[in-house]
Amino acid sequence: MSVVIWSLRGEEPSFRLPTSELTDIPLIYGGERSLYELAFAAAELGFDVELRGGIARDVFQQLAAASAGPAPRTNLRARRPRRDDIIVLPEGIGVPNPYASALMSPARVVVMLLAPPGLFGPGLHDGWAQPDPTTVPVDAVGRPEQFRPLAALGCELWTHSPGIARDCIRAGIDCRELGSGTPVPFPDLVPKTHDIAVIAANRWAKLARAVAAKVNASCLTIPQQDNGLLPLALGRARILVWPSRIEGDSRIQREARAMGTVPVALSTNRYATDLDSEHGAVLVDSLDAMPRAIERLLESPAELDALSTVAVRTAR
Repeated sequence: MSVVIWSLRGEEPSFRLPTSELTDIPLIYGGERSLYELAFAAAELGFDVELRGGIARDVFQQLAAASAGPAPRTNLRARRPRRDDIIVLPEGIGVPNPYASALMSPARVVVMLLAPPGLFGPGLHDGWAQPDPTTVPVDAVGRPEQFRPLAALGCELWTHSPGIARDCIRAGIDCRELGSGTPVPFPDLVPKTHDIAVIAANRWAKLARAVAAKVNASCLTIPQQDNGLLPLALGRARILVWPSRIEGDSRIQREARAMGTVPVALSTNRYATDLDSEHGAVLVDSLDAMPRAIERLLESPAELDALSTVAVRTAR
């Protein structure tokens, strides 16, 4: 039996599993890294794991160096799925071919929900529509009618997000919550040089810049970082401006907290894990409320330091 993790990149051959190739990809999405971590976790449990698609060489090598067990197999040719395969696809592939190829095979098919259905992946309830995450109403994703078509097609549903698992089960669909984690340790803490940070190469950049422009504070604008370098950049700021309206587990806010950088974030993302005051974050209900919340924190250094300490302790 092989566990086949189908990543987000690479060729999409009809009725075959894609090739597997380690390649130089400067920046991968957090969800992609979660798929790699799932592959390494399954391999460490003793499964034969194939990680397929275009795979970022540097991230794969980091995970391999930090893992105690064997690495997933890569550099594989395309092949037809077998009856004893478990094919794991993310929900965020924007074209139907991979799903059709898996579902028309004899394999066991799993959809890994890295984000709520109806946000990034196929909107099966609405003609494969994919909304703009910066404008979609936050209550328009993760709805029962978006979970049910995946199960009706015969897919098992897995997720790393407790919130996604909760909403899936409320829709009457079984969902296996796997949790999340990485064998790669976070970098050491670095000195703070700026009050706030805005990530430029991110879907929330426009919203974050608008908030930062209303705050009288030194702002670190972080350009695109190569894989693994974002935590170090985040660590230089005291506060992360994080207007994440709705998404999945939200890896970036955890990376910020691990570096002692306090996220000031929107309360609308019901799927983020550990994004609350008990884990060193500050939540507000609207974009308009973010500037004042940031200024209040900067005016209260003892409170900010306490949140930073909690953030580091709970994120690492």
